[in-house]
Amino acid sequence: MAPMTLFNTVLAMGRWPFALDEIAVPVDIWYGEQDTGHSPDNGALLAARVPGARRHVVPGNGGALLWTHPEPIFTCPLEEAVTGRQTRGS
Repeated sequence: MAPMTLFNTVLAMGRWPFALDEIAVPVDIWYGEQDTGHSPDNGALLAARVPGARRHVVPGNGGALLWTHPEPIFTCPLEEAVTGRQTRGS
């Protein structure tokens, strides 16, 4: 494992320097239904703690959604930015 990968993993697992309920920007949380490394159930907990967060679970897929499903991940927030349509928290 590369040193920065290990560093970032340890950093992500530690205490974050902000409260989740104070996040005031749009957040989309993506999980693969069959992800064995990052539980979609944990994603539900995370989404519940971030005001207005939207949780997306991709059926029949595991992890690495950024590589296997980049289009919906990137177009979701871009569509809102371009159209001005607010769909947060739905």
